Amino acid sequence: MDHTSMEKLTLDFQSIAWSTQDRRLAAIIPSGALCAVSAPTNLGYGLSRMWEVLSEQSGWEIEVFHSRAEADLLVQHRVK
Repeated sequence: MDHTSMEKLTLDFQSIAWSTQDRRLAAIIPSGALCAVSAPTNLGYGLSRMWEVLSEQSGWEIEVFHSRAEADLLVQHRVK
């Protein structure tokens, strides 16, 4: 996910909670999948970190970064 150009965000708790959509994705995306999130603003970063915690049951490896470069670096190092 790339939130680098996010200017405005309107969400309620249900929007970032472990949603039905996340459950569907977890059913087809294997445990251990890597998800690098780029969120340079404090709001985007905080919400992404909340989603990371709420999504722990997915079994995915979720990492949230302040910059796209950091997220890209993780992906480059981890994906073969």
